[in-house]
Amino acid sequence: MTAATAASAQASETEHGLALDVAVLAGSTPSSTLAGGYGAGGFFSFSSSDPTFGLMLPGLSVGAWLSSEVTLAGRISNIWYVPEAVEIVNGYAGIELGYAPSERWLLAAGIGTQLDGELDGPDVGVGADLRLAYLPFQFHPSALGFTAELIAGYVDNWFAYSVGAGLLWRL
Repeated sequence: MTAATAASAQASETEHGLALDVAVLAGSTPSSTLAGGYGAGGFFSFSSSDPTFGLMLPGLSVGAWLSSEVTLAGRISNIWYVPEAVEIVNGYAGIELGYAPSERWLLAAGIGTQLDGELDGPDVGVGADLRLAYLPFQFHPSALGFTAELIAGYVDNWFAYSVGAGLLWRL
């Protein structure tokens, strides 16, 4: 198989194959989005008079490449674990459209359901997800890099948001 044929086969795989990425994020969610009056979450608290440690669990997108640059996927993200309260709070699930202008960059945006509060009885609203990723480490067909994510939602007459940054592994 020549190099040109191999490159063409790889491009064809990416163009119509499975789109899968996993993100491990740390960030902040305001105290208003943590149930029971707990403080702001994140490795470093950004907004609270009573900071509480929290960790955003890995986010996951699963979908398909519609072309060599565009993906359509389902996404689950913004689920926080608060060890002090032994609670899992918040959550986001929706669909997203991804655009990869090159193999090193990814921009994705989506709309879905935003959950606010403890997962066993949260308030439910509408949410939006915006992600930007830079993937400098290429291991064809996968890649590893850095991502930033903003999730905003309107839940129970309240604006809820969280911001995270971390590592992204595109498979």
